[in-house]
Amino acid sequence: MTVPRSTSAPRPRTWLAALVRRAVRAVPPPIRRAAPMGLRRRARALASGAPRRSSTTARREAARGLATTGDGATQHPPVDLLLLIGLTPQQREACVRELVALSDAARTFRPVFVTDATDFTVFRRHGAAFDHIPSRAEWDARFDPQAWPAYASRRMQTLAAHHQPRQVLSISADDPRRSLDLLTPLLLRSERRQSTRSAG
Repeated sequence: MTVPRSTSAPRPRTWLAALVRRAVRAVPPPIRRAAPMGLRRRARALASGAPRRSSTTARREAARGLATTGDGATQHPPVDLLLLIGLTPQQREACVRELVALSDAARTFRPVFVTDATDFTVFRRHGAAFDHIPSRAEWDARFDPQAWPAYASRRMQTLAAHHQPRQVLSISADDPRRSLDLLTPLLLRSERRQSTRSAG
């Protein structure tokens, strides 16, 4: 009787598992037993073809507030796109510092800042993700001023498609403090529905 071959997809890393098994068998048993325990565990995990997450990795992810699914995959908080357009350096510094601290404490969102500034030091200093859109003045100095609205719309569509944010929130340059107070409850909620809001 002929047994039909399985039509299911091959297990991931099958070729790597076979390669590791051959390499392990080629090592003499005395040397194999003398290998560090951690190395032997990693070799067994690779040979089995199953991904292995170390306890150190799990502890680090738990400390960062990252949940895991049943198969060990990491679940990150949703991305929120935060527009910092027209702010002074001092306003930008205060907003980035507060929002990054809020994200680290709450673990309900990952901020990605959109700035028209040309100095990105504040974002790098706080380890924040960011993208750039030229300011209106910068655009007018180099290109047709009438083309600015269409360009800004296309740029924001591109950023939204790339980051897939839960929501797009704008910090008002007129009163950033009030904007932060109004937007904080939106950042702290756990739902993932997409929306676009501006706080003025």
